[in-house]
Amino acid sequence: MPSHWIKRTFEPIFSKPAKHLRLFPVWLLLGPRQSGKSSLLHRCSTGHTHVDLDDLSIRERANRDPLLFMRNLTPPFTIDEIQYAPHLLSPIKQLVDSGSLTPGAIRLTG
Repeated sequence: MPSHWIKRTFEPIFSKPAKHLRLFPVWLLLGPRQSGKSSLLHRCSTGHTHVDLDDLSIRERANRDPLLFMRNLTPPFTIDEIQYAPHLLSPIKQLVDSGSLTPGAIRLTG
């Protein structure tokens, strides 16, 4: 996280989830490169395990066996750069369909 933080408009919305966000177990934050998406979610996701798919070894494990990779994660967690491991989306959907997730338990950036 940068040493100098620029306050983001969405910071209070993610820190104390707005009413509409409390309806969903998975949040996906998309936007242009270098706009602070990852930093924002990292800052607002205290208590979440942070998984960064920019790390090539983590990315390789996620792509080699997405189901096993997801089994090793316990919600709540944040996955940064989800576009590098699109096969994780099916196991994430299975978690959602199980009905066991709390709102915002899984946060994704891309």
